[in-house]
Amino acid sequence: MKKRRSVFIVFLSLVAVFVVLSPTIQAFQGGVQSGNEEYCGSDCHKVQSSALMTMWASNLTPAAGSSVTVIVNVTGGTTSQILGVMLVSTLSAVPDSLPSAHGWAITSDPSGTTTKYNWYETTSYSGQASMQWTLNAPSTAGLYKLFARLLHGGADTFALDNKTGLPFAIGTSSQTGIPTVIVTSPTDGEEVSGSISVTANVDSEQSIQYVSLKMDGVEIGNKTNGPYFWDIDTAIYLDGSHVINVTAADVDGDRGSNEIEITVNNAEESTTLLGWVWTMASGSLAIVAAMSVLIVLVLMVRKKKVEGRLR
Repeated sequence: MKKRRSVFIVFLSLVAVFVVLSPTIQAFQGGVQSGNEEYCGSDCHKVQSSALMTMWASNLTPAAGSSVTVIVNVTGGTTSQILGVMLVSTLSAVPDSLPSAHGWAITSDPSGTTTKYNWYETTSYSGQASMQWTLNAPSTAGLYKLFARLLHGGADTFALDNKTGLPFAIGTSSQTGIPTVIVTSPTDGEEVSGSISVTANVDSEQSIQYVSLKMDGVEIGNKTNGPYFWDIDTAIYLDGSHVINVTAADVDGDRGSNEIEITVNNAEESTTLLGWVWTMASGSLAIVAAMSVLIVLVLMVRKKKVEGRLR
């Protein structure tokens, strides 16, 4: 009877360890060979990859609806592993991260066929890969961006984002004499939190007189020389949609601007922080539970030795 009771205690202790550890267990999310995949952010492959990823495009100022070639090159990182690369229009885990959600039409992917997928996976990555997509540009003139994310792994899982991306000025090259402004970070529709940097590329035939940054119509920065970037603490803004406008004026008085919309979500960042605290706490509890199991086992062994001597 005593033996059964001891076994039951050990069983309960092991169950307790599993229950405490279960919140921290993360399943490996493998690829799907080829398909349309949304940007998964930190939900898949949380460890930063040591690989180097670059992006190239055949034309950054294409006419609306014209064909564009985008090539993503990957070197280094873990070799002899699965490697997948996705082409996305925003680095936010939202339902509209597919290029098609922003007007792009993929006509071919790295498979070499005429499939139309933004995600391609190879099982023979040996330290170098080049993946090519062909797309038709959006039919509406404006400023757009494309990004790439790589995922690879086996026993370990890794991820890497090309956060710079490729800025496209669709159908705007005819605006001769007007400064061209492209906000490179954040991206249109991106969800942000905490401190962010707003960066912009400015191209002008004439000397730039000034470049100003406005948030919801209120000027919060003004520069006369590049590089053009501003740090913003989003905590001073309410969660929700906000409009960022960067306007450049040259010495002739001509002005060009780029306006994007972002979503501030500091509430989720707070939730993530609390989740991290819980993970750390649960890890500590797991150690305590494991030590408790060891102590129970040691006491059981010691008790059996004492009982053996008394006999």
